[in-house]
Amino acid sequence: MPTIRRRDFHHMPANYQHNPLTSQRVPIGSLTFCLLLLLVQECSFADTPSISYIFPAGGQRGTSVAFHVGGHYLHEVCPFEMLGPGVTATPQLHRAPRTVWFEGPPVRWPASQARENYPKDQAGAVTIAADAPLGERRFRLWTSQGVVPTMKFVVGDLPEIVERETDGKPVPVGVQLPVTINGRIFPREDVDIWTFPAESGRSYTCEVTASRLGSPLDSRLEILDPAGRRIAENVDGKESDSFLQFTAAVDGEHQVRIHDINFGGLQHYVYRLTIHGGPHINSVFPLGGRRGKPLKLQLAGVNLPEQEVSFRLPEEPGETWTDRLPIDGSLSNAVNLDLSDLPEYQERGSDKPREAVSLPAVLNGRILEPGEEDVWKIRAAQGEKYTFEIRAAQLGSRLDSVLTVRDSSGKVLGENDNSSATEADSRLELTIPVDGDFSVTVKDRAPRRGGPEFAYRLVIARHADQEPDFRLKLPADSLTLERGKKVKLAIEAERIGSFTGAVQLSFGELPQGITVADAVIPEGKSKAEVKLKAESTAKIQPLHLKCTGSARIGDQDVVRSAFTTEEPVLDHLLLAVSMPTPFKVVGAFETNYVSRGATYFRRYRLERGGFEGPLWISLADRQIRHLQGITGPTIRVPAGVSEFEYQIKLPPWMQAARTSRSCVMAVGVITDADGSRHKVSYTSDAADDQIIMMVTTEYLSVEAFPKSVLASPGKSVPLRVKVGRGKGLSGPVRLELRVPEHIRGVAARDVVLPPNESEIEMSVTFADDELGPFNMPLVIRGTAQREGHPYTAEGKIEVVMDE
Repeated sequence: MPTIRRRDFHHMPANYQHNPLTSQRVPIGSLTFCLLLLLVQECSFADTPSISYIFPAGGQRGTSVAFHVGGHYLHEVCPFEMLGPGVTATPQLHRAPRTVWFEGPPVRWPASQARENYPKDQAGAVTIAADAPLGERRFRLWTSQGVVPTMKFVVGDLPEIVERETDGKPVPVGVQLPVTINGRIFPREDVDIWTFPAESGRSYTCEVTASRLGSPLDSRLEILDPAGRRIAENVDGKESDSFLQFTAAVDGEHQVRIHDINFGGLQHYVYRLTIHGGPHINSVFPLGGRRGKPLKLQLAGVNLPEQEVSFRLPEEPGETWTDRLPIDGSLSNAVNLDLSDLPEYQERGSDKPREAVSLPAVLNGRILEPGEEDVWKIRAAQGEKYTFEIRAAQLGSRLDSVLTVRDSSGKVLGENDNSSATEADSRLELTIPVDGDFSVTVKDRAPRRGGPEFAYRLVIARHADQEPDFRLKLPADSLTLERGKKVKLAIEAERIGSFTGAVQLSFGELPQGITVADAVIPEGKSKAEVKLKAESTAKIQPLHLKCTGSARIGDQDVVRSAFTTEEPVLDHLLLAVSMPTPFKVVGAFETNYVSRGATYFRRYRLERGGFEGPLWISLADRQIRHLQGITGPTIRVPAGVSEFEYQIKLPPWMQAARTSRSCVMAVGVITDADGSRHKVSYTSDAADDQIIMMVTTEYLSVEAFPKSVLASPGKSVPLRVKVGRGKGLSGPVRLELRVPEHIRGVAARDVVLPPNESEIEMSVTFADDELGPFNMPLVIRGTAQREGHPYTAEGKIEVVMDE
């Protein structure tokens, strides 16, 4: 069996300190800012920050919510903001004392060769006002090396609980309705089970919100009745999120089971699961109406009145109006309605047109049956230009529309599927070729789909009726600009009516060292590639950057602000002027055989780039492959030292006969010219810099007998533990019982197996009460020493509760 490879080191200091990285303990580097600045211009290796999740991903209004944000290269403290009305969040996030991690089932080849990130939790809190508007808020954070694009947090009105996460087989957890459950599918192959008492004859709604928040979870829901029979299931009820409704046939405890459709799972597989037995509107018809006019709505869903609901639409400006409808003494879920100032028509009922519709107009319809095509007759004059726009998916409809305009002979004049790569609603512009009647066809892209929830509004607006104007679109809500470099920002203009003029862009008063070029959208064009530049001396800071556009329309100067396009929209982006990293970690390519359970050492040198302060080395937050349980410490490399060795520990259960590749990161603190201090980091995934090992079988083995034991309150069970030693392991072996933290009432004293002996007795004791849940094995870990470093192995025992 090959031995662990360890090289001789020369000129290596003996005063390495294995300390955690904390901002209070970081000394300032000795290099002057001017020298460092010159060197940084030639090499930049910054680790830009990123985040994977916020958990929980929402909260009930009128409460305060503690949350964790899982991110990469966020260090000990990072600024944080949550945007929107009714929420007040901590301005900084601090590194949580512990990041929850479950290794879960072994990741086998080839999945084990994929990249994987290892986020660390940052702790914060948000207070949600009692009158906070329901819906989504955006949050973001940043460091001295960049800003992270916003993610979503939900404000709800139902009572909420947060899953107490445990490893092992699923353990059912009871809840009381109505409720919103904040959970995670973690680790891989996890299944969460929630139970509640259902009433016979009552209808219940279960809705997952995950992918709509940016979670990778592709959920599957299933409902089991008290007898364990599956009575309902769903995969993609709302986009990739599950949604189902069922009526209980009997009284009793029902189960809601949720898992990933591919049985994936990790820390960022976050979800919100809402379960209630109240009124729930699945769809309405029509999807809107004329501003300030009465509207009769047909409702589809559960626990709803059969008759139409009548009310008056508001006079307020804006294209949409969102509200909750009072039903039987309670409020429904939110309904999003479109507002218009044009004449309205419906495909059925008293509002159905008897002849061709004169334009402009709004046509309301539904694709009720699979394969159905709605054909509308319209009348228009030669030379008039119209915009035909479907409003469906943007209002919550399931319709993926296809829109076609034909002349009286059936010739296609225009057709559109999606208005953009990210929008399912159709849109086209058309100049009428001749006077006469035309047909407009609306259908779903998939001929097998249809139903009440496939409603749409076809808005046909005449260009001549639209006042010349424009709207500006921000392409992102966050942008990182590294000191000494340039970035491009594409500002788009949506031209309205006959406006074709140039739009001059402005970004307000910019700080010293930040400049803007090419800030104009030329006449007749729809986009400008604005160039932002940070001088080498620009201050490291975040900037809330607003963009406005000015143009001459008629005899007036018109100014419009730019907004992001995804709801909830923002009127600015956060521009982070970032600090490059001057130093880098460099290794020489090597590959070695290492047995699982062993400790391995890797030698590195530092190219400091003029930075002479201390550096902290640890396993990187973003890895080139799944670590499979590899761990490593955070070590301090003193100021001025340019070589170090880093040790990692291989778990005893690691998959043998595979190539393991790990990356390290270096972190230091730079003091800028203005006295501000900035934590920066460097990670390389180049092959020369990786820790590459061929994993072999272990030198140490641990096996316990019997393989399973009976847990009886107040009793002890003797175990016979057998230890096998390989070459070079002849000393004592310490044996300890490792109990998952969620399992209660079981303990054992550590024992030490003397040298040259292979068996020892170990007693497991059960408490008088509060035992379990025993949903996973207990582990007996053996630790021996090899060349002064730990070598480990594990054996497992199953525990069964005494009935």
